[in-house]
Amino acid sequence: MTQDRRRTAPHRLIGLAATAIFAVFAGNIILAKISAEMGLSMPRLPARTEFALLLAATGFGVLFLIKEERRKG
Repeated sequence: MTQDRRRTAPHRLIGLAATAIFAVFAGNIILAKISAEMGLSMPRLPARTEFALLLAATGFGVLFLIKEERRKG
């Protein structure tokens, strides 16, 4: 019997979570840079929070890629 090779719901959620977390991380930096260029003051997230977001996005991204390779191979 052939194995079903479609992505499972948790696999898709891991990919979406990685993308969403990275979007929050990058969006915060981009908004801070734009507001600085316009002469406005936009508070950035604390450094520890930015690090935690980047670490979580990287972890979820690696997990997604591992699952993707297992699915293909």
